[in-house]
Amino acid sequence: MVNLYCGLHTQTNVTMYIGNSILSDEDRDNIQMFNILMTGHISWHTYSQMRFAFRHKMNIDSQYIIFQRIAKLSGVKSQFIDCCKNSCIAYTSKYVHFQSCPFCREARFNQVGKPHRQFMYLPLIPQLRGYFQSVQMIQILSYRVDYDLRKGEVCDVFDGNLYQELLRCRVVVDGEELSHQYFSDSRDIALGFCTDSYLLFRRQRKGPCGTPLLLQNYNLPPDVRTRSKNLLCVGIVPGPHQPKDLGSFLVPLDDECAELAYGIQTFNALQRALFKLHAYIILKSGDIVAIERFLNIKGHNSIFPCQSCKVKAICGLGKTYYVPLHPPSQDREERALYQAAPLRHHQDFLNTASIISVANTKAMKTKIAKQTGIKGLPGLSRVGALDYA
Repeated sequence: MVNLYCGLHTQTNVTMYIGNSILSDEDRDNIQMFNILMTGHISWHTYSQMRFAFRHKMNIDSQYIIFQRIAKLSGVKSQFIDCCKNSCIAYTSKYVHFQSCPFCREARFNQVGKPHRQFMYLPLIPQLRGYFQSVQMIQILSYRVDYDLRKGEVCDVFDGNLYQELLRCRVVVDGEELSHQYFSDSRDIALGFCTDSYLLFRRQRKGPCGTPLLLQNYNLPPDVRTRSKNLLCVGIVPGPHQPKDLGSFLVPLDDECAELAYGIQTFNALQRALFKLHAYIILKSGDIVAIERFLNIKGHNSIFPCQSCKVKAICGLGKTYYVPLHPPSQDREERALYQAAPLRHHQDFLNTASIISVANTKAMKTKIAKQTGIKGLPGLSRVGALDYA
């Protein structure tokens, strides 16, 4: 069921909360039908037949009307962003003025000036605000605050060193340190970013694929946070291929994360008062390829394949690079690299990305990427809650 964000109206400096009284019986029927459409896997043709067959007993709106009404009630207004015809990039950030894709050279616009393809982004902030319109959901979200830390045991993400260190740090946005600390408010939300590509239409290898962008809410108890209805979807990168620059599709999410770090005015249905909502993405998850695209690293089958250390691979048969079990050289320095490879640090990613950004030529950028294994700035870089290493 969609989380409904009820409006806030301010008149003569008095804030009035308009609750479920704004929902008519027709709205409630439409919400129930929307839930059936989303969870029952009913085709448009079957739905149209239902409307026609039972038109003498009930008045069911068309799918278009239901979707438009749900969009208004939920407060979630989708954003359409131009992207490459082959899904290489989204035309955001450094690509915003590009007229063609730098990877596949496909034109951005067709002959009549319309974009060949667009990526639909579903804003995160209205979805998070929706949590606080339900008293029951607010109580469930208290799991993070009520969590009992067990020394010497790791039972949840809140036992990890990263979360514990964030509790002692001030929030950083675009390199600027703010006055408040991470998770200093009991209502702050911890999120994890998840992504992976999947084949469409039950195709085998080399078929068209999509890449969903999901967020997992760690404030929910572990037994419910991974259920599909509790995952927050902010968009699906369209096919036919996996994105070449995933970070370009994450720019609108990164901007919202920055807003959430400063704090967003939200109404709390339990306390019946406004408060500043903060949310931070603290972890990333995905398979090897997904993490490579998120971190913008060369990844497997490269000279420096690991995201966490600087172990150096060697070239085997053909063009395949691999990390040998035993040092291939008797040189003392090279042996040391294999026996105890130096670990990467979060700042390594930022420093290397900064060097690449000021490199004058493409050849120089390629050389730096080959020597370090890092191709550029990873995704979601505006807020300092993530540790790339």
